[in-house]
Amino acid sequence: MPLLSDAVQVMPAPLVNRALGQITTAEVPEHGTPGTLGDTMHGVLNALGVIGETPVFDTASWATELTWMTWLEVNQNEAVFKGRKGYDQVDAVDKNYFGLAINFTPTWFQVLPGVDFLAPLSWSQGISGNSAMTAGGQDGSGSFGVGLAADIYSKYRFDLKYVGFYGDNSKCPRVGMANPATCVNGAVDLFNGTNSVIADRDFVSLTFKTTF
Repeated sequence: MPLLSDAVQVMPAPLVNRALGQITTAEVPEHGTPGTLGDTMHGVLNALGVIGETPVFDTASWATELTWMTWLEVNQNEAVFKGRKGYDQVDAVDKNYFGLAINFTPTWFQVLPGVDFLAPLSWSQGISGNSAMTAGGQDGSGSFGVGLAADIYSKYRFDLKYVGFYGDNSKCPRVGMANPATCVNGAVDLFNGTNSVIADRDFVSLTFKTTF
């Protein structure tokens, strides 16, 4: 399984430093990655249910998912693994990762003749640790969605939804401390996962579907 790692430098054989995870031009694999490979273990726990009529809504459905993953062993190029000893950046891999996702959808029947209204709400976030896998989840990184839907005669469905993303990142040091080859003063240096990369990419979607 590919694990999160730094970029691997390809160098002429006499200049290769194995301690830095560098490889020779002859060692570039035709398939797979020259980065870190390892063994992982995963677990998923789901729960779902329905809530009856309340003063606020006619009914509501809910679903939750708790995910867990751990890396067991590194068996290729540990020198670039982001869970290696001494690596302490914002995207450093933890031994265990836990993530939580919640969906909640209240429904109001016959708000208009033949029309039911729904308000789908969703939220997901890494609640502990950074996953060893790409897009596997990061602590404090997540997404949310708020929507309004109309179900017309149980045949036509309109959904309007706003979706947002958030996550942590680190910035380069200030002037006098930054490495000019890799850093621009105040520029973002490292993103902790995909959601932090697209934290400024919130969007609104409108979808329509029908049954026939």
